Amino acid sequence: MIVYKNLATLIVDTEKLDKFGTLYVDREKWRADPAHVEILLLIGDDELEDLDEEGNPVLATQNDARYFFDVEIFQSVIDLQRGKKEGSIIDDYIHAINYYLESDDFY
Repeated sequence: MIVYKNLATLIVDTEKLDKFGTLYVDREKWRADPAHVEILLLIGDDELEDLDEEGNPVLATQNDARYFFDVEIFQSVIDLQRGKKEGSIIDDYIHAINYYLESDDFY
């Protein structure tokens, strides 16, 4: 498991992320302060297939986190935002991410 302390550090590493990984976040903290919430990256069968009784990875549950994005989708959302607005700031990325989360479609 890799823990990103905030969204900005995750965005910096977007291109380096394992495309088979999955991102998890505390959804309440995301809604309250998306720029500063910790985001977990779980990779591999041992991290993603050890599930709790609700079907969530145990590592995510232990950190009060729920499914956020598959890495490939997250990379697409970030790449699309970069293409739409060169020099995007964190609020632009948050808008693009929230749009995808709410609409299941790209901004």
